[in-house]
Amino acid sequence: MGLEEAERLKQILNELLQYTRSQRLTLTELEINQWLTDVLPSIAAIPQRQGQTLKFIRASRVCVIVGDRHRLRQVMINLVSNASEAMSSGEAITCTVVLSPSHISPSHVDLQIHNPGAPIPQAEIPQLTQPFYTTKPSGTGLGLAIVQRIIDAHKGELDITSDEIAGTTVTVCLPRYSDAQQA
Repeated sequence: MGLEEAERLKQILNELLQYTRSQRLTLTELEINQWLTDVLPSIAAIPQRQGQTLKFIRASRVCVIVGDRHRLRQVMINLVSNASEAMSSGEAITCTVVLSPSHISPSHVDLQIHNPGAPIPQAEIPQLTQPFYTTKPSGTGLGLAIVQRIIDAHKGELDITSDEIAGTTVTVCLPRYSDAQQA
């Protein structure tokens, strides 16, 4: 077995462990704009390797959530990786924080990751978060399943839209701090 195959098996094992691990969260207050400002530079290396860029559009005002910074970082890594794989060189992934009125709920904050790449067929969208479902020849089908579990543990929602004109937008909807305290 070559080094490349061993690395691939290690990645599969890590993803399987992440998926099966209980979602115990270490919750802290996170100001979403600042948290993303801190997290995105290291994640930007993912699209940069493909000749792509990562743009960040901050919310117009401060917005605090209660979340596990490390688990939410994993969400961002998985979503930016998927977006990068769907695009061509020279294109940009856009990460936008949208405050109320949120399209899902006004008491939540939306974190949208958009890519202009090829659309996802509508029939496949409901299956994307199912474990071991993949559209990639070398994918494990665990990336979005892990994302879904982390978002569920945060009492949030995940929404995926895709079409020929707009591209694909993945929206992570998380409760705002004051609303998370009441839940």
